[in-house]
Amino acid sequence: MDAAQVAEARAIAPVTAVQNRHTGDMGLLVECEEAGIAHVRYFSLGGGGSPLDTVRSGKVAARLGATTGRARSPR
Repeated sequence: MDAAQVAEARAIAPVTAVQNRHTGDMGLLVECEEAGIAHVRYFSLGGGGSPLDTVRSGKVAARLGATTGRARSPR
């Protein structure tokens, strides 16, 4: 999805959130920010091919009382 697709969708119906695999599209991020549209990453924490901060995810897991793997996954 890109900024043009968001604009097209907004012409059809209200858009409250966009879920997208790529976050490097500044046009999309600006479009979402200006319109008050939530931008949600496609991958769960650490699932998008980016290096995961294992220390941070461990702290989140401990706070949630979960395993590190469970804290990274929406399922």
